[in-house]
Amino acid sequence: MVSPEGRPVRWVSAARSLGVANSLQSFCGSVDDFCNVDKGCQSDFGGCGPVKRPSCSKTGNSVQGRSIGYYESWANTRPCGKVSPEDLNLDGLTHISFAFVFFGPVKFSIVPMDKNAGSLLSRFTALKERKPGLQT
Repeated sequence: MVSPEGRPVRWVSAARSLGVANSLQSFCGSVDDFCNVDKGCQSDFGGCGPVKRPSCSKTGNSVQGRSIGYYESWANTRPCGKVSPEDLNLDGLTHISFAFVFFGPVKFSIVPMDKNAGSLLSRFTALKERKPGLQT
């Protein structure tokens, strides 16, 4: 994919979703290096200045009433900042997704991708006990 000026653009969808400008190096940002057309940045693409932080409605009116979280099984094994399923803040969530598992080719049963994921699955689905109605 190329910009209107004919330069390669690798992060178009990310930049658009964040509302930030795209530089000559195809990086996203919101400071002068990304916003100055004279430095090779794209004109009329994204924005400059502080990026507005997304916010959720206090009434929970997200798309179709869903607020979806995502838990990576390797978060439990990283060297620092470990996060276990029990540590998750479920406030505001209606659904939470576990990453990653395989599905068996015959019975389509859940197959853990690694031994860590296997030990976390029951703990992850137990989050429904803490928050009834949560979809996992």
